[in-house]
Amino acid sequence: MQLISLPSDTLDYLIGDAITSGLQDILYNTYNGDLEILKKTVNNPDIDDFARGGVLKVMGQLYLEQNLSGGFF
Repeated sequence: MQLISLPSDTLDYLIGDAITSGLQDILYNTYNGDLEILKKTVNNPDIDDFARGGVLKVMGQLYLEQNLSGGFF
């Protein structure tokens, strides 16, 4: 989560196309049960839009699999 919180230019330089092609899988497979960090990331306008979208998709997948407790927002 710290990596995707970097400025968009830096994030693009470091991981480039992985933001759109593999980020969701990485985030899903490394989710540690901390819903608050997911919510903070999705609601942070300073984070890259594709990264925030990936986090939101992970939240949706966790919800569908009933792995989230409590509400989204």
